[in-house]
Amino acid sequence: MNTSNATAITYAAKSVSTYMAFYGYYCLSTVILGTTLNLLTLFVLCRSTFRNTQGRSTIHYMRTIAVMDFLGVYGWNIDSYLSAIHGFSLTYSYSVASCKFSFFFNFWTLQTSAWLHVLVSFDRYLFMSRIQPNTWFHRWKIVAIIITCIITIFFLSNFPVLILICYRSAGGYIVIDSPLRPMISTFQTVHLWIYDFIPSGLILSFNFLSIHHLHKLRRTTTITNSKVRHRPITITLIISGFTFVMTRTPASFNYGFLYPTLSAIYWGRYVLGASNLLLYTCPVLSFPIYFMTFSEFRHQLINLVTRRPVTTRIAGDAPVQVVQVRGQNK
Repeated sequence: MNTSNATAITYAAKSVSTYMAFYGYYCLSTVILGTTLNLLTLFVLCRSTFRNTQGRSTIHYMRTIAVMDFLGVYGWNIDSYLSAIHGFSLTYSYSVASCKFSFFFNFWTLQTSAWLHVLVSFDRYLFMSRIQPNTWFHRWKIVAIIITCIITIFFLSNFPVLILICYRSAGGYIVIDSPLRPMISTFQTVHLWIYDFIPSGLILSFNFLSIHHLHKLRRTTTITNSKVRHRPITITLIISGFTFVMTRTPASFNYGFLYPTLSAIYWGRYVLGASNLLLYTCPVLSFPIYFMTFSEFRHQLINLVTRRPVTTRIAGDAPVQVVQVRGQNK
């Protein structure tokens, strides 16, 4: 082996080592930030200002998303950190029990979080599209039932993963599949559609419809004071929906359609890694979005940190009088 070849191999090895270190510690940082920021988000949304569940049902969804994002960072994120830095994986090499639980836990948290985002987008669309915005869908008891059903449905639908996936071969290795017949590819394909492709399509549809009604709000002859007051949180949740789609879809698309091609080439593996990091960042982003675009959340966070008493009353989704305004845009 000549000197130039040896130098190239050494450089490539250092490059891969540096990349794996960055990859692993980035995943660890998302675990730390995700834990801290989602707990802080939950604390703020549980303050007395936001406890008027009769007044704003959307807060239920936001709280539940914070809980699911808090749990979600302990899935693929921490497993990728252990794999990149410590050389073992809870999903692929530690034990059969950890393999089963990791697949179940990741499928369940990702799918539940995705459909909670869909419900938030649908909630905002219904609120902005109706002259009288307070519908049965916004009643807090109905919202609580819907959230409970979503969590339960995806928990039960993923329960077969605990039974059918992962076993130890005769040679002592953990096999990521069923001992009866190949199933893991089917589970993963269904998972991609349930946790990303279908929810992302619905979120984009409801967001664009909400944007259309926000635009009409500035020109329409029928204006509700409640809709005007709720424009900021609607914009916040629309931004959150678009962020969800942009951070989750690249990884799903790459693994669902391009994985054989990308995994076979050098730069393709970096593309797969980058899309994974984008996915792992998703649970961390709700807090900065709320802080930058939702003024009531920002004020309550400042009050929480500075220990000021709660003085601001949040506007609710309660029925309000509709005011007819005659204008040029009739």
